[in-house]
Amino acid sequence: MKIKQLFVKPIDRPIEGVIKADDDRHLQIEVEEYVVTGEISKGIEYFAERYLNETNANGIWISGFFGSGKSHLLKILSLVLENRVLPGGQTAAELILPKIEDEIVQGDLRRASDIPSRSLLFNIDQKADQIGGDRTSPILEVFTKVLNEMQGYYAKQGHIAQFEWDLDHRGELDAFKQTYAQISGRSWEQDLHVIETLENETFAQAYGEHFKKSKEEGLKLFDRLRDSYKVSIESFAERVKAWLDQQESGFRLNFFVDEVGAFIGRDSKLMLNLQTVAETLATVCDGRAWVFVTSQGDLKKVLGELQADEGQDFSKIQGRFKTRLTLTSADVQEVIQKRLLKKTEDEPEVLTNIFDREKENLQTLFRFGDGSVEYKGWRGSDEFCAYYPFHPYQFFLFQRAIEYLSRFDAFTGKHTAVGERSMLAVFQEVAKELQEAKVGALAGFDLMFDGISASIRGDFQTSIRQAEKQLDDPIAVRILKALFLLKWVREFKSTPRNVAVLLIDRPDIDIAGHEKAVREALNLLEGQSYLQRNGEIYEFLTDMEKDIEVEIKNTEVDDSQLTKLLGDILFSDILRDPKIRFEGNAQDYTYARRLDDQLVGRDADVCINVITPDHPNHASPNTLAAQNTGKAELLAVLPADHRLVADARLYLKTQKYIQQGTGAGQDETRRAILTERGQQNSKRRSVLQTHCAEMLSQAPLYLNGSRLETVGQGEARNRFAKAAQELVRFAYPNLRMLKGAYDEATLSKTLLDPSDLLEGGEAVSEAEQEILTYLTRNKNEGERVSVEAILRNFQRRPYGWYPMAVLTLIGRLFRIGKVELRAGDLLDARGALDALKNSRQHGGVRVRLQDIFTPGVVADLRRFHQEFFDRPNEATDAR
Repeated sequence: MKIKQLFVKPIDRPIEGVIKADDDRHLQIEVEEYVVTGEISKGIEYFAERYLNETNANGIWISGFFGSGKSHLLKILSLVLENRVLPGGQTAAELILPKIEDEIVQGDLRRASDIPSRSLLFNIDQKADQIGGDRTSPILEVFTKVLNEMQGYYAKQGHIAQFEWDLDHRGELDAFKQTYAQISGRSWEQDLHVIETLENETFAQAYGEHFKKSKEEGLKLFDRLRDSYKVSIESFAERVKAWLDQQESGFRLNFFVDEVGAFIGRDSKLMLNLQTVAETLATVCDGRAWVFVTSQGDLKKVLGELQADEGQDFSKIQGRFKTRLTLTSADVQEVIQKRLLKKTEDEPEVLTNIFDREKENLQTLFRFGDGSVEYKGWRGSDEFCAYYPFHPYQFFLFQRAIEYLSRFDAFTGKHTAVGERSMLAVFQEVAKELQEAKVGALAGFDLMFDGISASIRGDFQTSIRQAEKQLDDPIAVRILKALFLLKWVREFKSTPRNVAVLLIDRPDIDIAGHEKAVREALNLLEGQSYLQRNGEIYEFLTDMEKDIEVEIKNTEVDDSQLTKLLGDILFSDILRDPKIRFEGNAQDYTYARRLDDQLVGRDADVCINVITPDHPNHASPNTLAAQNTGKAELLAVLPADHRLVADARLYLKTQKYIQQGTGAGQDETRRAILTERGQQNSKRRSVLQTHCAEMLSQAPLYLNGSRLETVGQGEARNRFAKAAQELVRFAYPNLRMLKGAYDEATLSKTLLDPSDLLEGGEAVSEAEQEILTYLTRNKNEGERVSVEAILRNFQRRPYGWYPMAVLTLIGRLFRIGKVELRAGDLLDARGALDALKNSRQHGGVRVRLQDIFTPGVVADLRRFHQEFFDRPNEATDAR
């Protein structure tokens, strides 16, 4: 069974909605099949009530997103109010009114359609070709032009139309036309387009003969009319009133103006001009002339933007356009469902069976992730049947796509082929493309591009057409089409997973194989600069963007710049701490930073070495571990993801290219692209940081050739802080010799507290013995030793002793008489304390071993003192 067999009517029946001359072949179908949704019906209710009962608020504002069908609604209202007789013999009201469920609304609209009226339907931008008169009031010019067309005057030149109106007003127009035809042999209408140039002589002759004037006066007439021609809002309204007064009692003239919002833009003067036209028509014509307009934004939004820019008070405009009809995505969705996708039965059995069989699978398949906006799926077999072959997400997402494509001028003109750009027409084109497919096939989002491509500017499609010719991968081309539509839809995150969802075209698809094929196609498109990747997000590139992307990729950057960038990210941004805080003594230890064995910054006793996928031995962890053996180095091997280095290089290339390319003499488009690239590059660095943090959180860690199994995966900074404890213990095995904690108070107590020696006696600790050994070795080599030299030696491997600990040990050796301290003169305990506490003096304070005196020599000296001075010596120190 084929898909086309499911539908009530042929899927290729015409769907219009274009503001253009009516085509009798389509008009009947168009009105017959028009769908009145609940929200539209409610808006029509407010309108009909005012149309019947109010004469002052004669403005109707119809808003809706781009392609929502507001132009179509405007056209239908124009037909219904004029109660146009259609080719089939019925009036538009007879076909439309039965579709309104609310009987009160139906009755009000029927009474409105019974009021005799004429509808003037036009796209304001199409008509705005300046007919002369007041150039500061283009809206008034267009209204005047449309009025002239309706009355049969030459609308392309306002002063000629004014000439015709003057003659007609005096009842002489037909007679003058006969005179002209007799003289020229052609009708007045045939020569109107050249009447001022090629046929000026003929006109002057006819004018002179008919009005008994000279030929010279006829030659000068149009110049004089052109110079003096002016049209004001008041005179325009008076002309409308004069025409209405010639019609039957109560007759109305209604202006249906498409795309006023786009025409006005951000010009508050045009908005005020529109308001004045509507207000003057209401006042002069006693409510018999109404103004219906369409805009992509609702009135409150448009006025809000204007007020922010201009500081104007637009309360009068809001009062004039009291009636507002808004078309939402729900309206359009319902119209498409009822008008285009109506099936042969309420719920065909074949579709129900497919949904029941694949229900769980469908929920899993159409699940967007990676921070993208969430979309609801089918809520049951009835919805599956109603929307088939489309998924509900496509209605909302495509609406956003065409909104942004319109905002970025992707379409071929402001008013060309409006019908082709409507959602209804696009969904029809997609359905037509699928009608020969087997029931069960689904519409991929990329098919929306084919439905709208006819109205997209050619320069926007160049990359896609080029890819169709040069790429053998059909999935790659499908991806390009889908991502073109979503180029400016920022809430949709085009990750590989989400792109794969866009291309799902059947419920039984092998999703794993499908996602793999999508990833390969994305890599192909990125490599050939059809797409730009920022982290996991892919973006379609326009022609100029593609050229810039190629130039960026060809930009050269030094390896040293890459090392510095990754070093900054890994060490400064993620690990952050420039030193290791060792928990055993609460002291900080400086470490060297290395990236792929290359030193980044200053060297130190201990080191953290991060191995990237760019390292020649990255794929051989055994080799890396062997090279790590015996080194005071914590080795981190990042996971095998070559995008890290590639993205880092691209960041540097983009940064350099922007810096070189930013300056005077650039066109606006290129400057805008470079600005956007700069913003994206900032995000790229953030993505790099996040990526590096994830990789560091998983990276295997090695110390002395062995993997640190005790440090599992987790937050990068915490696990490296934990691993660094093992690094410090390995690098400084003699740290164990230090017992307890040391600070200035400990140093002072050691040197000045008499009871301190009683606690430890004169026994030398293992740490103190290391200092004595160092002093002995230097004494034997004839070297003088300063406090500074001792500090420097014992801060290095294998000790890692912190300064206050070493100073306290020196102080204790001084107190027990193992060393002496000299700063020129021999220092006592107080002098030693001051010198050791002042780091500036450390270089000038000498430390030497205390000379050893035997007890016999000391006794002899004591005895000599007694005999020489005739009194005992109480000192205990041999010195």
